[in-house]
Amino acid sequence: MQHDVRIRLAVLGTVCALTALSACGGSKAPSSSGPSPQSITGRERLGWDQRAADWAELAWIQYALYVDGARVVLAGAACDPTPRATGFACSAPLPALTPGTHVLELASFVVSGGNVLESPKATALQVNVTSTAGQAPGGVAAASDVRAGPVTTEDGVVLDVDLVLTHLTEPVDLAQPADGRWFVAERAGRVVVFDPPTGRVDVALELEGLDTRDGGGLLSMALHPAFDRSRFVYLVYTVPGRDGARTFELARFREAGGRLAERAVLLDGVPASSSSPSAVVRFGPDLQLHVAFDAGGDSERVEDLASYNGKILRMTDAGGLPPDSRRATPVHAIHLGVPSGFDWQPATGTLWVVGRGPAQRDELVAIEADGSIGDDRWLLSRGLQPGVTGATFYRGREFPEFHGDLFAAAADGGHLLRLRFEGDRARRLSSSERLFPGSFGRVLQVVVGVDGTLYFTTGNAAVTGAGTDVLARVKRAS
Repeated sequence: MQHDVRIRLAVLGTVCALTALSACGGSKAPSSSGPSPQSITGRERLGWDQRAADWAELAWIQYALYVDGARVVLAGAACDPTPRATGFACSAPLPALTPGTHVLELASFVVSGGNVLESPKATALQVNVTSTAGQAPGGVAAASDVRAGPVTTEDGVVLDVDLVLTHLTEPVDLAQPADGRWFVAERAGRVVVFDPPTGRVDVALELEGLDTRDGGGLLSMALHPAFDRSRFVYLVYTVPGRDGARTFELARFREAGGRLAERAVLLDGVPASSSSPSAVVRFGPDLQLHVAFDAGGDSERVEDLASYNGKILRMTDAGGLPPDSRRATPVHAIHLGVPSGFDWQPATGTLWVVGRGPAQRDELVAIEADGSIGDDRWLLSRGLQPGVTGATFYRGREFPEFHGDLFAAAADGGHLLRLRFEGDRARRLSSSERLFPGSFGRVLQVVVGVDGTLYFTTGNAAVTGAGTDVLARVKRAS
């Protein structure tokens, strides 16, 4: 992969005309020697210009800062989506620095197929840190601190992470009823229930007969809106079809005595992709059940109204056709490729979907009232690898700064993706921001808990072969 970048390294609030031209896999352009060290407190944001073909390419790029030769992945990087002549204006908080003189060198990189492709370093910037308040000992933050935070968002929110539950194996989805327990769905077919006050973990279900090859298995989970009364849990997963081909199955279970039982299959026989199948089940603000399926390995199914592939279905909680349905079919949203997450914008009710579009790129699209894709379509990655999964609008009270923002899990990028709109009722993105990039490996899912904070799961067990995945909570740094 080649992506030309132009980096202008500067500490915001000062002037520093240092430039470098570099490319992934390319050579470093000639540069002039830098000026004398700039005096800073260490609490500034680092600014630079990033050249990219478009906003989609920009969203794919991450940044590494070398502090006296030590590499630190920059957390909280944010870029203006409107390009200037010199590129996109970007910035990020500085990592913790000790007092004294330091040499800073910036490089951009992308992660593709598990490989890191990094550009040459930009021209060095020398800084002299004159303040020590709130800073960590050592040249940069310790590796353990970098992995777990804290990070500062582009609007100044300082975040950290607590581990809530460990020793999971590919937790693909999670849900929390009002009683505060966590239901965690693992790809191999297990659903565990965790009670935070007591620390008790129970296995509520172990599905058998799943097709778990090449990313298949248990894919998504949702709780009934009136779970406290119905005790219904909905799961979508892949099973071997009658002809040997993989298919999707949607089933409803009832929780009783800490176990999921009384399975009722609501839908089956929907073709599934042979590699990295994707399906999502959620309840909408209309209290109806919505389920999305990928194209099943055949792009022509996306246009076929007789097929459920590449679409979102809308059904009653029992799998029937809602009485207010516009069609004599549960098909609601059409012309989707590989939907991997969706949620409704709180202020407008607009349904937004993330997933792999026709150009094989991760994108965010708005769904119109008739179920078609609107003109609001935003590319989120260059699409070299499937990467964006899950989608949740922030509705909690813990972070009023995040009100109306959409959060997604970037599996291959290893970060939470924060997407900000121009206003509560806007359908235009104003910026994107990566939180905790590279800190937790693959991030599979993100949701808002009943306490108003963000929770996410990791998916590293598929790579390591061990149960090393976690459920984690994003909190304000103390």
